[in-house]
Amino acid sequence: MRWIWSFVFAFLLIASIASFAQALDSGTIFSVGPGTKYKCVYISLPQDLGVSGIESTTETIIEANKDNNPWADTTYSKVVMEPGVLNKNPICFYYSDKKEGEFSFYNIILSSRDLGVSNSILGGLCVSNYEDVDTGVEVNNKSDVCGLLNENADIVDLSFSEDPVYAKKGEVVSRTLYVTSYADARIKLSIATNLQNDFGEPVVATSPSKPMVSKTFKIKAPESEGDFEVTFLAQIDGCGIKACRKQKEVTIKVNESEKAGFTLNVIPKNINIKETKETLFRVIVSNEEETQEFSVEVISDPPLTIEPASKTFSVDKGEEMTAIFSVTPGDEKLYKIDFKVMTASSEKLFTSYLSIGELLSDAMRYSEEVEKISTPDLKEEISKARDAYEQNYNKTSYGEDIKGQEDFLNTLDEVKKKAEGGGETTPEDKPTQPGFNWAIVAIPIVIIAAIVLLFIVFRKAKTSGSEDSGYGGYGYPGRKDERE
Repeated sequence: MRWIWSFVFAFLLIASIASFAQALDSGTIFSVGPGTKYKCVYISLPQDLGVSGIESTTETIIEANKDNNPWADTTYSKVVMEPGVLNKNPICFYYSDKKEGEFSFYNIILSSRDLGVSNSILGGLCVSNYEDVDTGVEVNNKSDVCGLLNENADIVDLSFSEDPVYAKKGEVVSRTLYVTSYADARIKLSIATNLQNDFGEPVVATSPSKPMVSKTFKIKAPESEGDFEVTFLAQIDGCGIKACRKQKEVTIKVNESEKAGFTLNVIPKNINIKETKETLFRVIVSNEEETQEFSVEVISDPPLTIEPASKTFSVDKGEEMTAIFSVTPGDEKLYKIDFKVMTASSEKLFTSYLSIGELLSDAMRYSEEVEKISTPDLKEEISKARDAYEQNYNKTSYGEDIKGQEDFLNTLDEVKKKAEGGGETTPEDKPTQPGFNWAIVAIPIVIIAAIVLLFIVFRKAKTSGSEDSGYGGYGYPGRKDERE
């Protein structure tokens, strides 16, 4: 009966929160409030399988076994996909007994025997009072997910209009990398690949008035078919913390088939701004079919102002079209923005995230984590550093505040080392490395003394010839010394 009630609970849970589900891409980590019990995300099929569409009824298996998904409540689903229909499939995580600062890894496996394809979606969850989502993060089953949330602040976003990139053997393709940041920053770009290219190491500048810049480059596909990974890197000049670095991996798919269908992407994928202001998102559509009409609907959770809320446009074969949407947030610190793109025969869903003041919230989360393991004097050091950091944060513009962010995080790192290295603990502190412990010396001395005492008693008892010598007091007969 227990499994029946579990099924009923899961069904009611999914039905009650499906409208608030959160899209799930590989490398997505997110916080869950300590006052909540569960969170559901969803898999969008067939697009999360890595295929643009299907031509007939197709089955897909979604698996999230407990070994790799300790908090998963949904562990197995069989989905029947129909051509042109978007399937949204909830995956729910249950964590009612978890406390702030605890975290978990997930690894969801998608597979379709009919299509002969599979895909893994990796990520993590962190119990935290500070709401946060980061995407494109390298994560594994040993990752400190809360630490990763602290380190990734989405100052910079890297995106392509086409992802993956399709090419024929030996073909030289021209593509554009879009760089988005609302900070005043100089950003150095670089590429890591064995494929021939003319990307170089350019430096671009962003600002609140010019948040998106682009770099067009050429790359040559190899002479053999297959998938080839290319990594793009962005580094904010003069900043050494991890939040100032962004990495984007793109697959070059080399085959001899002709392009078909359409590709689209939303830019930026995940971006942070310092304060409430208008933020621009772009939907870029590349069409390889005959001229067709595209409709885009935009909704957010929680609601924000979206202009326009929907847009319809035509794209000719071999052409690319960009639709711009303006969003203005309210008082919340994190927004999920869904872009639903529809044609006469299909629909796809893309999700972006907009965070406000993420640098501050990440720093506060980390400072609270360090405080938990700190002694009173170290807590005072954290408090002074935090006051100085907040004053600097509030009086500087986005980009100028990064140096203060780096200084504060470095201070917290040093305090953490001190806390983990020794010092007195209080009842509210987590145990740290103790000072000299007399028990380490006293216990061995007591043990040695007891052994010596027993030896003396044993020798005396043997000398007197007692049959209850040695262990007799414990109910065992005395043993005769075999050496006699």
